Amino acid sequence: MDSFQGFPPVLAIFYSEFHPTQGPKVTFQVPENFVSSTSSAAAAAVAAATTVEANAGNNATTPTARQPSSTTSPSTTPVPALSSSTAPASSTLALLHTLSSPTLGPNPAPYYYTPTASLPPPVVQTQPDTLDFDSISEYIIPKPALSNRLVTISTDKYKILSHPVTIINSKYSRNALLFNLCFVFEKGAMTGVYEQVVRKLARILRALEVQSSFLSQQSVSGSESPATSPDEQHSYPHRAQTTLGNILEQILEDLNSYAECQIPINDSSVVNLKLFPKYPDPPTVHDHLVPVLTVSLAPVLDKHWDMTLRRILPHIDGVHSVRRVADAADVDIQLVRIAVQHLLYYGCVKMVDVFQFSNVYAVKPCITTVLLGNPALQVELQTFVGRRKVEDGADLVGPMQTPPFALLFSLYCALKPGLPVSEWIEENNVWDLNVDVRRFILFGVIHNFIYRIHKYPVWVARDENLPLTIPLPIHSVGASSSASSVPAAATAAAAAAAATPPTPGTPQHQGHTQSRALKRYLDGTRHYDALCTLFGCSAKELDDVIAADAPACVKFIWR
Repeated sequence: MDSFQGFPPVLAIFYSEFHPTQGPKVTFQVPENFVSSTSSAAAAAVAAATTVEANAGNNATTPTARQPSSTTSPSTTPVPALSSSTAPASSTLALLHTLSSPTLGPNPAPYYYTPTASLPPPVVQTQPDTLDFDSISEYIIPKPALSNRLVTISTDKYKILSHPVTIINSKYSRNALLFNLCFVFEKGAMTGVYEQVVRKLARILRALEVQSSFLSQQSVSGSESPATSPDEQHSYPHRAQTTLGNILEQILEDLNSYAECQIPINDSSVVNLKLFPKYPDPPTVHDHLVPVLTVSLAPVLDKHWDMTLRRILPHIDGVHSVRRVADAADVDIQLVRIAVQHLLYYGCVKMVDVFQFSNVYAVKPCITTVLLGNPALQVELQTFVGRRKVEDGADLVGPMQTPPFALLFSLYCALKPGLPVSEWIEENNVWDLNVDVRRFILFGVIHNFIYRIHKYPVWVARDENLPLTIPLPIHSVGASSSASSVPAAATAAAAAAAATPPTPGTPQHQGHTQSRALKRYLDGTRHYDALCTLFGCSAKELDDVIAADAPACVKFIWR
């Protein structure tokens, strides 16, 4: 069975309940005979054989074979009479089995079991693709610890998604009604999209049973609930026509065909189900990352959208970081992170690093399979990175220049560790090739065939006299940007330390407030982009501070 809109198909749906005398059993199932119970079939066969033996033992006369009539076919032969001298009169001498013909009557040549022959055990025929209910019955109708919870069961061939329900009430035979509506899928199916559907159906069936005894009236569980009164029949005219089996059949067909269904139960109850795609949780949104729109949201933007989204969307241009977007839109940074996470969840944006000419990029081995094997992506690359010619410092004029793909591919291969973008431009004379460098790098990062190599500063000096203070911004630009991530008390303490003049004779890198503020974060876990965003400075300014105050105390790791 093929999936519809990417949703795994439902192979079967069955309703199981706890019978007062028989225990867990399947009451309704769609399709029929999909769920089998070997113990029930064997018990039925043994019970039938026992009935035959009892009927044979009740005969007072000695059983004799029936003689053929004159109308019998000449090929039939009489069966010799059975003597009673070989066994006591009270014992069963033999079991006779005859076949009745519509024209000849009972078969005149029956076969029989002699007293020394034993009755063969019943043979239960099961289809190879059926679901064995006995092996999973204790999890379909589980102990109270698993009741009213979502339960997933895996067998050799199938995966069962269920939500067992227990209703406590003295009107039932055992003071409780235990039932479970189960969905059956293939073993490797991703059933996350059906979890809400199974939970909702369990709530609906529970409400129907509590309000109108919908389940117990049409089940065979031996419920002691009274019959439907005339008033209830008037209130629920569809009850006689709508059974749980019909509902399960329509749910199975509609979910597999349309990914939704709407089924009226009675005048006041309707089953409305719809499958929604389930995406993985979005990654954490950091302030130094740049959101890049992958779809155009302007045509679908209206006044009913979230206010934060409507304020920040005009500032998401693929250049500004999350921090810059929050400052430009005058929105709290935490709200901006949540809004960008929503866009990430639905695949509307991708997060990349801030483009700087000091960045270092390297190419991945998958570039050959991503680019060389996809002609459509090659054309998209040429169109995306091409730019118009600039004449005499004026605006971009002339037609769009699309560089050849071979040239672009060679430029990507020229990216390597230890080579900043600025040096890469000079080595390959990129400015004369009509290539937009920022878009060129952005295309490779979005399609994941080049990656950024970050610069991590690490404080290696062992000087315990340096206080570990909470950092202050290097200059006033970062004062507002870092206020939300720095506690007020710690900021006041750092400000007091900054106001204290350095002790005479103290080395410059130990007495300087900026180095004391910066040292706490030079632990090898934060790269330059995160530090620059936190302090509100550029990479060059951060380099100047480290080079001036503690050049021998800081080492760099590129990874």
